Amino acid sequence: MAEKQPVILVTGANRGIGFLIIKKLVENSSSNNDIILLGSRDLKRGHDAFIQLNSPSNVHVLQLDTSSQDSISCAIDEIKKKYGGQIDIVINNAAILTQEITVDTARALFNTNYYGVKILNEHLICMIRENGRIINVSSRVGVNILQDITPALRQKYISSTLTKEKLDQLVEDFISAIETNTLENIGYNLKSEALVYGVTKMALNALTQIEAREWSTTKNLVIVSVTPGFCSTDMNQHASEARPAELGADSILYVVNAHQNELINGAFYRDGAIIEPEKWTCDNKTLIASEHVCQVTKFFEQININHHTYHLDKVTGSSEGFLSNTSKYLLADAIVESGKTAQENNLEIWKIIVPRGQIHIGLYGCLN
Repeated sequence: MAEKQPVILVTGANRGIGFLIIKKLVENSSSNNDIILLGSRDLKRGHDAFIQLNSPSNVHVLQLDTSSQDSISCAIDEIKKKYGGQIDIVINNAAILTQEITVDTARALFNTNYYGVKILNEHLICMIRENGRIINVSSRVGVNILQDITPALRQKYISSTLTKEKLDQLVEDFISAIETNTLENIGYNLKSEALVYGVTKMALNALTQIEAREWSTTKNLVIVSVTPGFCSTDMNQHASEARPAELGADSILYVVNAHQNELINGAFYRDGAIIEPEKWTCDNKTLIASEHVCQVTKFFEQININHHTYHLDKVTGSSEGFLSNTSKYLLADAIVESGKTAQENNLEIWKIIVPRGQIHIGLYGCLN
């Protein structure tokens, strides 16, 4: 391996959004200079994915089960031996989902969605090169949970003095409260959507901010979390409102490809825009995104959306120039409709229809 040959690791990459991230990295690479590590819990499925990609020479399968410390240790050893112990970009995509609220399922979800990310990042931080990136793939469900819990508990999760040790304790308190049936007593809302999964992602967002505070200045690193949106994947295969997984991959790749000074450390991204939970307002389960029009337009520009066939529905924004700035990135035969909504805020919803398929582009805190 060349001394400065870039190395990118994507976990949970044998299928779904992780696989599409790998596919797009390969397709968009001007050369085979980047080494792309396809992390897969199951080695055979990883090799099957590699074959599905047409066995590109710069993609290497890495057995990695983020719920297992032994597997993480073995993967770290392999990176050291085969790739010089250096890495440039880590995309923590592996995750599992369940609606059950039991101690066993909670432990399984936290082991993969939170502890696994935390442990892997701690192993990799000394190996990441100057100007490297850690990208923790999260979910808007985590932000929804943050809005559902009590103000006192919310403050603990968003505190600028929160440490990893304190965050671990919040996680363990949550799991213990499941066992004792006292979740509401400590501030959680049992009616929250996908409660356990959402808390794992809320904890992941908090972890991202801690990591950014502790690590970002060391090597000029960028450490962010990002949501792909509510996408059509194996986890959501029967959901009628899910958008194409390709767009979810694009949302993640935005923070991979954006210039260093365009990204804010510790921030939570969606479709090229920063989502700030404390500024969110929901109207009919649609997040008003008036402050993010320019960022979303940049996202359209980066993914070259005129090469896609998407249906953009309920894009929100109060900027007069939003339509003209956006429509040039759409297919020429797009139909554009507009309608007033939330008139007390003088906002408009633009409905942009493009043939075939359906997605929701914008900042949809309650839907995506």
